[in-house]
Amino acid sequence: MIATTPYLIRAIYDWCSDQGFTPHLLVDTSVEGVVVPRQLVENDAIVLNIEASAVRMLEMGNDWLTFNARFSGKPMDVMVPVGAVRAIFARENGQGCVFEPPTELTAEQAASALEELNEQEQESKKPVKAEKKGAKKKSHLKLV
Repeated sequence: MIATTPYLIRAIYDWCSDQGFTPHLLVDTSVEGVVVPRQLVENDAIVLNIEASAVRMLEMGNDWLTFNARFSGKPMDVMVPVGAVRAIFARENGQGCVFEPPTELTAEQAASALEELNEQEQESKKPVKAEKKGAKKKSHLKLV
């Protein structure tokens, strides 16, 4: 299943564009795969202007955001995994969407989650008991 993050990024980008605002990305540069101008990175983060007039060949896929932009007059291909985007917002008013970094499961948490899924699967496979004919079902609603 695809996460909601890439859809929200595209939606906020469209909203910014429709409102005449300048969409900016806050990117966590410590995430593996991020390709940005390292000289502009501060505290493992960079803010990128992704307005249509500031970038070329912008592609916002479900896994990657890629585009070409000029930094200090030099063109550069920028690549950002969706998981590295911490926020998308309008420069003019700061409105947008903030994303939590993906959480990594410990081996114990993963095993526990798998066990829980297996239990749920086993419960769904249990045969349903047939009700006796004429037996009245008890209502789960309570009149007040």
